[in-house]
Amino acid sequence: MRCSTIFIVLIILFITSCARHRPIPADPQKVWYDHQLTLQNIKNWDLKGRLSIQAIKEKKSGSGTLYWSQKNGIYDISWIFPFGQGKVVLHGDCNLVTLQLPKEKPVTATSPDHLLRSRLGWSLPIDSLNYWVLGLPTPKLATKKLLLDSWGYLENLHQGNWHIHYQKYKKIKQQYLPEKIFLNSPQLKVRLVIQQWNFS
Repeated sequence: MRCSTIFIVLIILFITSCARHRPIPADPQKVWYDHQLTLQNIKNWDLKGRLSIQAIKEKKSGSGTLYWSQKNGIYDISWIFPFGQGKVVLHGDCNLVTLQLPKEKPVTATSPDHLLRSRLGWSLPIDSLNYWVLGLPTPKLATKKLLLDSWGYLENLHQGNWHIHYQKYKKIKQQYLPEKIFLNSPQLKVRLVIQQWNFS
């Protein structure tokens, strides 16, 4: 058998094997309904990943390692840049948030969006992101468009000025959670690849 033929056969076997391990459900809408209920009960979680942000208007970009811990409504977010360039730290809840930039003193405000915009020139909707990273629409914004994949998980979402595309999921403790997320707005392009999930 020629090498090219062997290669094609191996690809077919791999795809078939994957399909057997993750069959397409008869009712994706029911899977989505049940999946939402499960995720909404997850109050405490941690993730580690690679985050890149491109500010379109300012023509600036940055990338680094993201650590996000969410505990009973309190979040600790660290965005660490390579080669010892420092890190951005965001800590807060629904009432108060503190931002610390490299080589600067911490600054406190009541809104993470306004705080980020005033200090960095751009803003991320942190209160919505803590839903989006789980693969859920946020109840804080109206949903303009919601598209599920063949397995009943969120694939595309439009809320506010943001388009969120879920490119890949990973099975964690019997649940499928996002592994690769693209988020786009008129001001920002955000890419998040989640390498590690922990939740309870």
